Amino acid sequence: MAASNNHRLTVTVKPNSGHTLFRYTAKDIDGKIVRGAMEAADYDTLYTQLLAQGLYLQVRPAAVRAASRAHCVRRS
Repeated sequence: MAASNNHRLTVTVKPNSGHTLFRYTAKDIDGKIVRGAMEAADYDTLYTQLLAQGLYLQVRPAAVRAASRAHCVRRS
């Protein structure tokens, strides 16, 4: 299992399952911190799904790049 971790976004790729589990920190419209986990195909899908719920990810661009690299790790 490959993982990327910082304090606001953790990405776990489960080999051979086709699923990526994102653990995230977001803020709602009132500024309340919301933490959770969601399976999504990629970061863009996660972002879109959370935005539809009125949640705004609290992620720095470097964390997104690290998450993307972790998602692309292949195991043989």
